[in-house]
Amino acid sequence: MKLIFLRSFLFKLIYYSHIHKLIKTLFQRNRITIIYFHNLDETIAEKCLNYFSKCYTIISLKHFLDIRLKNEINKLPDNCLILTFDDGLMNNFKLTQLFRKYEIVPTIYLCTQIIDTNRGFWWKHNYSGISTEKLKFLKHDERIYQLSKSGFKIDQSIGQRESLSQSEITKMRKWVDFQSHSRFHPILTTCSDNQSWDEISGSFNDLFSIMGKPPYSFSYPNGNYSNREKYFVRKAGYQCAVTTEYGYNDATTDLFQLKRISAGSGSNFYEIVVRTSGLIGLIKTIIKIS
Repeated sequence: MKLIFLRSFLFKLIYYSHIHKLIKTLFQRNRITIIYFHNLDETIAEKCLNYFSKCYTIISLKHFLDIRLKNEINKLPDNCLILTFDDGLMNNFKLTQLFRKYEIVPTIYLCTQIIDTNRGFWWKHNYSGISTEKLKFLKHDERIYQLSKSGFKIDQSIGQRESLSQSEITKMRKWVDFQSHSRFHPILTTCSDNQSWDEISGSFNDLFSIMGKPPYSFSYPNGNYSNREKYFVRKAGYQCAVTTEYGYNDATTDLFQLKRISAGSGSNFYEIVVRTSGLIGLIKTIIKIS
């Protein structure tokens, strides 16, 4: 509890120091910033979206892609910000009216074999006795085996829904850009060639069927990818892919390695604003280099 309070206090202190505004001026002005959430707490969502609307030019990922493909990125205004959400969690539905109110079109990346089911996200049901971080480094089949030993199977119901339903997606689609985050959210780099291809191309086909149009963007689950995944994403028909690698984007950024900035847990306004500027990522980069 003390650590949570201290963390919150530090982000609030940074916010009122206005350091994040300096970082915004120095690094974001002529670049495109893509942030990613999983959840955004509805109790602070309006405050966050109101802030973004006033301090950034919010554009959709599709608009950015179209501009990039035309080599007209210089026509974009300063301080462009793109909002993305990974996983397609059911709580995202509660934000729909706010997206509509602020005329924001975020991109939500869906796990196409988890949405509209009572299947769960594997890391939320890890009772294997092995830490989730260690499980991420196991070969895909071994990870599935360890999870199944403790009672969790990726293709079976857990008895309750964790992801968006088809009905919710239908209601949201006018205000939300739905794209692909694989089928079951594996760690793709631990998969065999066939498994990785099935997750990437299969989710493309799933989403095409759900939305009635081909998806154009892929989000690497857990941010893990290699040249093999980049190749499969291209081959499957996507036009771009986003990572979890810190940084901003410009006319030279690889479209299949678009950089994003983590917005954190999505439950603290000051943390979200500070992180969105890129300040925390910049500090981590400096520490890593030194």
